[in-house]
Amino acid sequence: ADVTVRENGRETRVLFSGDVGRFDAVLAKDPEPAPEADYLVVESTYGNRTHPALSVLDQLEGVLKKTFARGGVLVIPAFAVGRAQQMVYLMDQLVTEGRLRAFPIHVDSPMAIDATRIYAAYPDASRASLNNIGGRSLLHGKWIHLHRTRAESEALNKMKGPAVIISSSGMLSGGRILHHCRQRLPHPENTLLITGYQAVGTLGRALLDGATSVRIHKGDVPVLAEVRDLKGLSGHADAGEMMRWLAGVRRPPRAVFVTHGEREAAEALASRIARERGFTAR
Repeated sequence: ADVTVRENGRETRVLFSGDVGRFDAVLAKDPEPAPEADYLVVESTYGNRTHPALSVLDQLEGVLKKTFARGGVLVIPAFAVGRAQQMVYLMDQLVTEGRLRAFPIHVDSPMAIDATRIYAAYPDASRASLNNIGGRSLLHGKWIHLHRTRAESEALNKMKGPAVIISSSGMLSGGRILHHCRQRLPHPENTLLITGYQAVGTLGRALLDGATSVRIHKGDVPVLAEVRDLKGLSGHADAGEMMRWLAGVRRPPRAVFVTHGEREAAEALASRIARERGFTAR
């Protein structure tokens, strides 16, 4: 957001970064460089970290092959807007490149289905066009099955692998994904693939931390399925990418206010801005 304040015949421009995206991200276009302003308010979610330079596609290929070799189902908790569509795109890429044979993908989230329709309607809004040969959106390919009703969701209970279920919420804090976890976690042939940040106190975080039993819908569920973490899909710029985003600012602002990050991350980014750019940063 860009705000211009006019008082006493003077103009003051204040820029709020909001959440700054990644460079070279899956689907999303690069963030526009920061414009010049009198004051900058910038986020610092990963202000003290660098995202690992791992191939997301290679990681996903490995997880899919291992799960399918066991005859299992890959269950993916994914944010309904953005992450669900990224996962479909990556899996389509693996099949298109001949790295995997085509397999069924079940999207079980009314919100993700609605968001997918919007992505498909504007294929050129993404970094890579989402249109297949013939103009059909790859997000609505013949191997992709959309489950909107509760009955359609429950029908997945009897499904055998190899197959993928994408459902929400992304942190397993509610929604249809809990129903799939209750069904799939007790079986060792299956895999749960975490694809995004898991806040402390969420079921997703407990599973990542190695819980052998979790409580879902007032019942104890043993965790015998494999739990994996897909690295490199974070939507937030890391410290280096924040500095790259700020490179467009030539004239020093009066001050940069670093916010939206844990204290250590915010302090680390503020000192880096001061050290590398010479800006007053708080």
